[in-house]
Amino acid sequence: MIQLVLAILAISEPIQGVWVAKGYPGDWEEAASALQNAGVDHVLPCFLYGITPAYLSGIVPESGDFAADPEWVESVLTECGLRGIEVHAWVVLWKSTNADSSLLDSLARAGRLQVSLEGDTLPWLCPTDPANLDLETALVEEMLERFHLDGVQFDYIRFPNGNTCYCEGCRARFQEQTGLAVGTWPSDVSPTGCQGDRFAVWRVGRITHALAVLSETVRTRGIQVSAAVLPDYRDALGCGQDWVDWSRSGIVDRIYLMNYFRTTPELEETLPGQISLLPRGFFTICGLGSGIGSLGISSVEAASQVEAALRGGARGVCHFHLNGTLLQALPVIQGHRSGRVQ
Repeated sequence: MIQLVLAILAISEPIQGVWVAKGYPGDWEEAASALQNAGVDHVLPCFLYGITPAYLSGIVPESGDFAADPEWVESVLTECGLRGIEVHAWVVLWKSTNADSSLLDSLARAGRLQVSLEGDTLPWLCPTDPANLDLETALVEEMLERFHLDGVQFDYIRFPNGNTCYCEGCRARFQEQTGLAVGTWPSDVSPTGCQGDRFAVWRVGRITHALAVLSETVRTRGIQVSAAVLPDYRDALGCGQDWVDWSRSGIVDRIYLMNYFRTTPELEETLPGQISLLPRGFFTICGLGSGIGSLGISSVEAASQVEAALRGGARGVCHFHLNGTLLQALPVIQGHRSGRVQ
């Protein structure tokens, strides 16, 4: 009975996370202590960006634009572990803008990068290509083998927009998997084309399939899977991202809504509609732009948005992202939360 009561209390207690860009900050002993004092219970450091790890990989070459920093990775894991702060690796999928240039050129020659409606090759892996899913899966497996993690969060689980991908691989796979013949490629399957709706459904299905494979890879290790998603569901679907289906089918354990608003009223207006789309009680985290300098969010406003997110039904919040601005705001946020509890 005591264990049951403790479990219920643990579930009901709001959680607070922080996204962390690679390499920030330098002193993780000090940072982890500050996060612990501010009530942060989990961090999401970017350990894998597209096909570029933050550590030396045995699968892909190191990139000069996203140089490996194994000391930073180990420091995050060690200092957070000492303080009971969970580490959920932040994994960016498909977007390969920071990849080694020779690797990117090789992928382009192999037809494995996305192509826009206008015919431009983009530095994004095509997610419908099985070889690309195999590569992302292998990189995730390598990360899981090397490090003890509490969870993995997948980000950019989508196409960059509604005007990709129209590579020759997509053409062949779409026709083979749907049994449909495309007369004029890519105009017939463009958003305004005669087969645009069917192509859009197929794109969504390919993204969901990829996430299901990656999720299973993570769950075999007994750790949590979450997804950071576009906040507008219609926009998300236009990019192939069906986070409502993911929550209903149980592909992910948590959804992080990227609600980066300047003001509390904007958040209060948006969050209820998002929550209503998800299964009742689903573990939904409200992402907040507390550390985005361009938003100009004060510490008091950040605290107000945290309270609004919890009132609106979120199970917790996550701040984007760890920097000096956020480190100043977190004690204020914690003070407001403590005052609410008392």
